[in-house]
Amino acid sequence: MPGRWIYLSSLVNSIHHALEILARTAIVGETGEIVVLDQTHFFGVGTCFPDAGRNSIFIAPCLYKNESRHGLGKLVPKEMDITDLHKMNELVEMFQDVANGLKKGRTETVYQNAITVELQERGIQYTEEETMPIYYKGKFVGQERLDIVLHNWLQIIIELKATTTDIKSDNLWQVISYMRYKKYIKGVVVNYNQSPNKQFSYTFVLLQEERPYIYDLETGALTELTDYAY
Repeated sequence: MPGRWIYLSSLVNSIHHALEILARTAIVGETGEIVVLDQTHFFGVGTCFPDAGRNSIFIAPCLYKNESRHGLGKLVPKEMDITDLHKMNELVEMFQDVANGLKKGRTETVYQNAITVELQERGIQYTEEETMPIYYKGKFVGQERLDIVLHNWLQIIIELKATTTDIKSDNLWQVISYMRYKKYIKGVVVNYNQSPNKQFSYTFVLLQEERPYIYDLETGALTELTDYAY
């Protein structure tokens, strides 16, 4: 990948911190991609244009895996679009508003209906309870339903839970199967946790080259999930 590579060691603790450092250290006047990382993860990628000022540098979390402690990372395969990031954060705000408004003690269906209210207020197109047929060796063996599927605004599948436990791996695999069915690369599991001592939580999942990853919205870090076939 062309451009200037900057290594910031363990001083970088978040994508926001990386942006602050870039604003102080990036060399204006060279065109190229700038990658910010710590000793464990690549945090972001940006482009510095010849006519840009220091405050005009674009930076966003990107999809990189670490190959070695001090080497370059492996692309998995492209940076996250900044517009998609904004929309994913907006989704989280919707999930939080529903949690604040309904509190605990509701059913999954009630939380789902409340999220659709948030979507409707924003004019976001979606479908509910889409049926996914399941086949094994050409034989129909059952069907499952997708809670909420977003379309043009952001192609993502939302799987809702209202349990007393944290989000589990089987919840993630469930939404991954829906993503593969719809040929989507983004999904999110949202759990309106009913335990007295826990808050609502969410986990984003991405498919890159057919491999599933948990995506940390705050840092841009990826954690690969391993299926039987791998």
